[in-house]
Amino acid sequence: MITNMLHMEEGDITDIIKFYSDGYSIDVLRKEYKVSFNKIRDLLVSHGIKIRTRTEALQKYVAYRECVICNRIFRVKSKWNAKGSRYRKTCSSECESKFRSIAVKGSWKEERKKHMSKLFTGRDTSNWNIARRENKPNWKGGYTSSVYNDIAFTELGLDPVCNECGSTKFICVHHIDKDRTHNTIDNLVVLCKSCHTRLHNKLKDVGVNCPNGFNNKEKS
Repeated sequence: MITNMLHMEEGDITDIIKFYSDGYSIDVLRKEYKVSFNKIRDLLVSHGIKIRTRTEALQKYVAYRECVICNRIFRVKSKWNAKGSRYRKTCSSECESKFRSIAVKGSWKEERKKHMSKLFTGRDTSNWNIARRENKPNWKGGYTSSVYNDIAFTELGLDPVCNECGSTKFICVHHIDKDRTHNTIDNLVVLCKSCHTRLHNKLKDVGVNCPNGFNNKEKS
């Protein structure tokens, strides 16, 4: 602050002009010299000093930087009270993604590359992450939706169209006997999520009327 820099007598016009030209606001000068806002403004105008607009006054808080990816000049701090934006290195989310990718690749040191190469060289990885159904470690006899959806639409050839409303969005498979491992064409019905929920509400499997629903809870 000015108080820590100078010890001046009140009303020193030369110093007021100098500090204003260096970027200090009239409000700061008013508090420092203990005079009114209008008096300092009139002094500056009388000496031919152009009064800054609010936008111009806030420009000293604005910071610009060159994007490390595309080399475009961008504004990293657009507001006087912005906090973390001043430390941005990229101009957009796309450049930020590329920057992070480069940083991750750069973290792979030669020692790590040699270790990973030694770990996987000569190993059969042809079936990794593509094991099907019974070969999967979490296999539950066809209980999961990814399995019975694959059976319904790929093997049985059912059309992904709701049998109730004809919608082709948010399609799922309903089991008539409620056994998700019983995946035959006579036991599967294709429904959209809305019709599927409506059907289970009607059957009292879900909602307020189901065994654990609100209407069947013990009232205290």
